[in-house]
Amino acid sequence: RFDDYWGQKAYVDKVVLRPIPDDTVRFTALRSGDVDIVERTPYQWVRQVLEGKITGIGATEALYADYRGVAFNVADPPFNDRKLREAVGYAINKEEILKAAFFGFGKPDNQKYPKGHVWHIEGLPAPTYNPAKAKQLLKEAGYKGETIEMKVEQGQVIEAMSVALQAQLKKIGMNIKVMPMEYGARRDQIRRGETTLDIMGSDFYADPSTTYRQELSCEPDPKVRTANWTGYCNKDRDLMFDKLETEFNPQKRKALVKQILTNDTKVLGQLSIGFST
Repeated sequence: RFDDYWGQKAYVDKVVLRPIPDDTVRFTALRSGDVDIVERTPYQWVRQVLEGKITGIGATEALYADYRGVAFNVADPPFNDRKLREAVGYAINKEEILKAAFFGFGKPDNQKYPKGHVWHIEGLPAPTYNPAKAKQLLKEAGYKGETIEMKVEQGQVIEAMSVALQAQLKKIGMNIKVMPMEYGARRDQIRRGETTLDIMGSDFYADPSTTYRQELSCEPDPKVRTANWTGYCNKDRDLMFDKLETEFNPQKRKALVKQILTNDTKVLGQLSIGFST
């Protein structure tokens, strides 16, 4: 603590940050008093804390800390077929996936800004849970039950969401093989375009152009991707981002964001699932 600071003094003398990668060790350290605060506590333990089964510990929600969605590789088979992407969209039960991954600490949404945020756009079109329609689209796409490999990064949340999605897609007749991988190796594959569909997470920023442009703008080579994981390119959408970055009227900016996201929904390169809380 710097006691000569001109404003209100800090309430503590110092803060010590201790990286503890293992979930069990981190939570045990909290229960024993070795540390005072932990973040990213496994949700099953948070549930026990809130239900009073684990005492002496308090929990505070980190609202909208973890956005998750599905990203397709639209540049290559099999998900270069929009009907196949639509089938996945109509097969997804967002609440069920969030419950599986976050033990009920999740809120479904259809975009990266949560409800109540100034950049949350009302009225965006998006597929809703409809297994019958999903099966019909699967038939129209000519899918014959081929195995589709879904490689995902290792981790409790991602793997739980992937298994839940796998089960939902099995109900409509889609055969998904979930293959967890080390994070760095998986990222390298995505950058090379070696992906089918994946559970992806990201943050949102104060400005919607920063939030969306890096993931939705064209990149020169779909085999050398930096942020556009889907591999989709639309030059007209890039021009809309140019307008968004030079427009200062809030209402006109919001209309441009809605236009951009509506375009993205028509392409269906990504499907939002929602947030943990």
